Amino acid sequence: MDVLALHAAYHLRLLTETPGLKLLLLDAHSTTLIAHTTPHSTLLANDVYLVEKIENKRENLKHLKCIAYLRPDEETITRMCQELRNPNYAEYAICK
Repeated sequence: MDVLALHAAYHLRLLTETPGLKLLLLDAHSTTLIAHTTPHSTLLANDVYLVEKIENKRENLKHLKCIAYLRPDEETITRMCQELRNPNYAEYAICK
């Protein structure tokens, strides 16, 4: 079983299920997974306009949809709760 191929297929499904311009919101763990399994050309082909880390301060971009692909640990959940209290994007899809 090719674990990287499974991750790549899952990532592609995440990207294709959300139509329109989108931002991919990642943590340190998911950044590594995306980097190893999903080429930049695939992100661009699926309308991913921007890739950001949840740890960083981000701009208010209400015209983008956010796909939050995060590891469900305490720090990440706390940061995501803060983000949802003061949303920067039009809508959110939260994945783990």
